[in-house]
Amino acid sequence: MSQLGGSIGQDLDRFKGEASRIVNALEQDEERISTRFQELSSHIQNFDCSLKKAVGSYENIGQKFDVLAGNGQSNQSETINMLQDVLQRISAHENKSNETDQQLQQAHEELTKKVEAMISEAMKKGEETMEPLNSAITDLRATLEQGLGQEREKAAHVLQANEDVLKVLTTHISEQKHVTTQAGDKTSELQVTLENEREVAVQLRNKIQALEQNAQETETLRDEWLKDVQAIDKVRSQLEAVAMRVSQVENCDKKLDRIVEISRAIQSSASYLAEEKEWVQLEITDRMPHPAASETETACEVGTAPLPPLAESSGAAEIQPSIKEDAMSRKVTVHSPDPGVRSPSPPLTVMQEQKRRREVTQLRSILKSHAPPNTVEPGSVEGHPARPQTNHGKVSQAANSSINKSQSASATEMVAEIRSRLIQHNHTWTFPTVADFERDIQVSSKKRQAPQGDPVSLESFEANSREVKKPRTEHYIEE
Repeated sequence: MSQLGGSIGQDLDRFKGEASRIVNALEQDEERISTRFQELSSHIQNFDCSLKKAVGSYENIGQKFDVLAGNGQSNQSETINMLQDVLQRISAHENKSNETDQQLQQAHEELTKKVEAMISEAMKKGEETMEPLNSAITDLRATLEQGLGQEREKAAHVLQANEDVLKVLTTHISEQKHVTTQAGDKTSELQVTLENEREVAVQLRNKIQALEQNAQETETLRDEWLKDVQAIDKVRSQLEAVAMRVSQVENCDKKLDRIVEISRAIQSSASYLAEEKEWVQLEITDRMPHPAASETETACEVGTAPLPPLAESSGAAEIQPSIKEDAMSRKVTVHSPDPGVRSPSPPLTVMQEQKRRREVTQLRSILKSHAPPNTVEPGSVEGHPARPQTNHGKVSQAANSSINKSQSASATEMVAEIRSRLIQHNHTWTFPTVADFERDIQVSSKKRQAPQGDPVSLESFEANSREVKKPRTEHYIEE
């Protein structure tokens, strides 16, 4: 037991060391996982901030690009409208100038025709008409020169206005071209920045995927860590149970020694009773004068089974306190008579038995054959002894009464009486106890002190001993 306790203690120490090592490793893993999780969370937060900034810059660039595109479209529409107006005005002015030229040509042609007509008429009429004609020609020439001057001035003014409009249009167009070139440069720059931001977004997306994979790995590691913690808790509870059982096993050696002593005492008493039983049977068979062939024997065979050996392995730790119970297994075999076999003589009736028990008989002592007979009161043979000190006297009284009765009874009545006492009903038998063994030992010791010469006294003493044993072994089962 000490070696078993030492081995179990060493195993427990080894289990404790392994459990502490596993707990330390798990704590280190937990710290590493927590630091890695914090780093991942910080990376994710930084990535979220950068994404928010990129989205804000994208939105600002888009708004600016929309504003520039709207301004360019509005400026282009305004310039187109202005150019269309200028072209319409120029076309209208050209149309008007053409019309005036046509009108002037027509008027010149008409005047020339009129002048030629007037000249021809004057040539016909003579010199009288030359003076008004010259005056008219001079007036006409003056009016024509005045009209032509006015028209020239108007044309010069129109040309100047057209030149001014063209200058304004050219300046506006140049400004629009400069703005469009600047917008193109800005759009190219914005496109470059957009491409750069897209590349950054792709890189960040890849980082997010890697972080998600790391997060999944950390989740799996966390689940495994939780499982390891649960396994450690189970091992801890098992180790505590083993420690408690070790204390119980250490206290079991005294109990086992006590149980072994009890089993040895029971085995020795059983072997002693078996030897006494064989001796009594031999004595009965030797001293019976005429044994009947159909006589049945009632015997109780008590077998003792040795205790199972205690396990010296680690299973001894599982011995429970219930080992205090009696581990002795007994086998009782009862041979009852055949109810079909009829005895040659009928048994005693109840009245005969009562009459026999009321008779006053003279008993002689078993130890000393020369002792004077003592008178006993009736009914002293019946029942169990009240104290172990008076058992010997009652047994001797029963033997003396059977001797006196045998002198007055015939052999057939004696055989009938023995048969009536040996024949028993079918009852339920129970297992004997240690107290029963002690009582049987006392009875067997008293049998040895009975007289050896008279077989009738031995038979009556055997019948009396069976009557003493009867209340111990007979019990009816009430269903």
